[in-house]
Amino acid sequence: MAEDFERTEPATPRRREEARKKGQVPHSGDLPLALVLGSGLLGLWFLGSHIFQGLSEFLGLSLLNLTSFEPEKALEEAFSFTLKLLFPLFLMAVLGAVFGNLITKGFVLSLEPLKGGFSRLNPIEGLRRIFSLNALFELGKSLLKVALLGVVGLFWFLREGFGKA
Repeated sequence: MAEDFERTEPATPRRREEARKKGQVPHSGDLPLALVLGSGLLGLWFLGSHIFQGLSEFLGLSLLNLTSFEPEKALEEAFSFTLKLLFPLFLMAVLGAVFGNLITKGFVLSLEPLKGGFSRLNPIEGLRRIFSLNALFELGKSLLKVALLGVVGLFWFLREGFGKA
């Protein structure tokens, strides 16, 4: 396995180019995640009151029309209305993800990672990867980031309030 030995020399430019063609590009997941979170929060900052008002009006109209309630029609209307209302917010988050990945990796288009093989379907190796010491360390880091963001968000919410945005 690749983890069993330590590299003594840096990769040659030819090896790096071959790895890039195969879609193997080193990158950080933190910057794209931060941009998705930041663009989503920015979208909520600017669109939050509009979204809240639209959902409130839709709920009020739905409650007024309870006498002629048709479940299929009501679900279809609720889904389409919510999708239209939240589409700008979703779009901002997707653009943040695309922009973050372009910054960290550049433009890489390769179908090589999609090629399967029976070696990738080994459940024992998959479980070893999931429950490895490295995976637990990464889980701890992620939980720490989420806790930190939650505390910052809670302090901001208590200080500023949601309705002032």
